[in-house]
Amino acid sequence: MQVIRLSRKGHERSFLEKAYEIMSSLRLELWMSKDDILKMYSTYAPFGGNVVGLEAASWRYFGRPSYQLSWGEAASLAVLPNAPSIVYPGKNHGEYLKKRNVLLKKLFEKGVIDSLTAYLSMEEELPGLPRSLPDLCPHLLLRCVGQASTKRLFTSTIDGKLQVLTNDVINSYHDLYHQNDIHNAAALIIDNQSGHVLAYVGNTDCPDPYSGSKVDVISSRRSTGSLLKPFLYAAALDDGLITPSQLLPDIPIFYEGFAPKN
Repeated sequence: MQVIRLSRKGHERSFLEKAYEIMSSLRLELWMSKDDILKMYSTYAPFGGNVVGLEAASWRYFGRPSYQLSWGEAASLAVLPNAPSIVYPGKNHGEYLKKRNVLLKKLFEKGVIDSLTAYLSMEEELPGLPRSLPDLCPHLLLRCVGQASTKRLFTSTIDGKLQVLTNDVINSYHDLYHQNDIHNAAALIIDNQSGHVLAYVGNTDCPDPYSGSKVDVISSRRSTGSLLKPFLYAAALDDGLITPSQLLPDIPIFYEGFAPKN
């Protein structure tokens, strides 16, 4: 019933609506297992404030995925959907603590956890105000959101540690060159054998709104001149026309009947 109610959010509460929810709940019971229904509920259940879904709540309140939570932390989240507007982290602390401990006692009485685990879990602190969500691949996330109309499920091959390292490298170069008004850089790291994308940095983390750092350089179109520059540079090195450390003058050039703009 709760899953159906969440799916019907915004509809007026009436006897007709309740009858529809009952029929839909029966259909859900016939076609899906209890485990699948529980997964659907935990994905869309409210956890206080604007936090929706167990995984989002785990990150917002504890800063890590749900499978890494302790019994005390898991119980702290489990009691929230029951009354998310009345009890949630940072509000009605006493009532929140009571509800969590009652659940832990039930888990102990049913033999799910032992007495020591129950005691230690009750001694754990309740979560505080929501934390900021991880923002390691903002440009990749926006790219997925842009494609959400044609595809609802995305499987990522991003390596978390490598992504963090790549972000740090890109931002360190930005710190080095931003005084010269160089604010944009990108990096795409791919496994040559599998073709999987391991790190995706669409641009720097520059706070200046006029820097263009919100633009995903990886997926942006490039002019023909920009595409040819790396090949032209490599050819000039091969022919001995320039050296890697040589600076080239950036001045207008005129040929017979042709003046390149880029």
